[in-house]
Amino acid sequence: MEQSLLIKTINCPQCQGIIYEHPDYVTWCDKCNWNVMSKEYLEPLNLFDKLYLRVGKKQSEGMLNFMIRNGSLPPRISFQRISLLAFCTFFHIISLILCLSGIYLLIAEFPHVLPMIIGSFLLLLAWSTRPRSYRLDTKPLPREQFSAAYQIVDEIASTIGAQKVHGIILDERFNASITQTGLRKKQIIYLGLPLLSILDKQELASLVSHEIAHGMNGDLNRSFFVNSAINSLITWYQMIKPDKLFDTDNNSFYIALGMVPVNIFLLLVSRLIYLSLYLICHLNWYDSQRAEYLADRYAAEVTGKDGLLSLLNKLHLQSLFDFCIQKTANNPDVTSIFDELEKRAKNIPDKELDRIKRVYSMSDSRLDVTHPPTVNRISYINSLKITAPKYQLTDELYNRFSTEITPLKPDMELKILDEYKINVLGW
Repeated sequence: MEQSLLIKTINCPQCQGIIYEHPDYVTWCDKCNWNVMSKEYLEPLNLFDKLYLRVGKKQSEGMLNFMIRNGSLPPRISFQRISLLAFCTFFHIISLILCLSGIYLLIAEFPHVLPMIIGSFLLLLAWSTRPRSYRLDTKPLPREQFSAAYQIVDEIASTIGAQKVHGIILDERFNASITQTGLRKKQIIYLGLPLLSILDKQELASLVSHEIAHGMNGDLNRSFFVNSAINSLITWYQMIKPDKLFDTDNNSFYIALGMVPVNIFLLLVSRLIYLSLYLICHLNWYDSQRAEYLADRYAAEVTGKDGLLSLLNKLHLQSLFDFCIQKTANNPDVTSIFDELEKRAKNIPDKELDRIKRVYSMSDSRLDVTHPPTVNRISYINSLKITAPKYQLTDELYNRFSTEITPLKPDMELKILDEYKINVLGW
């Protein structure tokens, strides 16, 4: 560690041991692990994430052992998959019934006011929870201008045996993903430009391989049918659940008192929706976790285990990226998020590297709630019998790719800083 950067020592609040504070990194105790896990690893984003995480904590080890024994098995018909599809079908039918009931009341009860109000409400509810295909809010990179990027993705897709990716979108996240868009289910791969800026060629190939593999491994959670049913349930829950049973903040005493029976009924309905989401989480968890492990398997076979394991290390540098945004926004001497991130990623202090390794060795540590714990992913990858990678990204192609994406950094940096000022600083 660079001792000159250690500005002071404090006593650990938990074990009273000596802690060396680094000005730019998480303060934690290497003796008792106090504060070792920063908050980005712990906070689920929405109701489904919270339920999903709760389910996964109970079953992760069993899933890891199953995948080590049977990791190459393709998706198969099972009670869980059939039940999940049946459950989602049931809720899509409910949405259809709401829509038809609303139309019936508007037509059959015209011009009676109360039935028409109820019919309008049912149509509004059905519209807000309708199945929606994913729509792009950003145009993919043009192939003729980003030929190296598309060549890398196309070559890896061909090596895996996956369908050709329709488009590539570079965004501001420290992450990557793949999705389907439109009725023709065109594959779109999202690659976070900040993450790309610190990856070497094999880590880049591993990232692309992992995401492309998701498009062919049969994960029901990524399907339009299942995902839209989950979104409908979340919307129903948020619309129906009352904030308070007795609400005098927005109503008079007597109106609030009269609404108590209604709110109790709505609360019971919302709890049934909550239970339905929890059951879907149980049915969906196995399939989704299996898909993540299989994507790791494809990536390891294509680019080798070393590149994939190194990628996992760098994916846990989200807190470093957040710090670089903060420093660039608040320090006029720092002129570029990307320059700062690349410099710091190459010169991480030993203690911060130790913290990151301890974080992903913990059972609660995962890159996303849908992912298995990182320590389990590492165990699975190390268990694979892989001799040599099937694909080698050449220096020439990697350098062309780096040259292509470099001009995009200034505009992306402005977007990142604008979002930080709005969401964090409240400007």
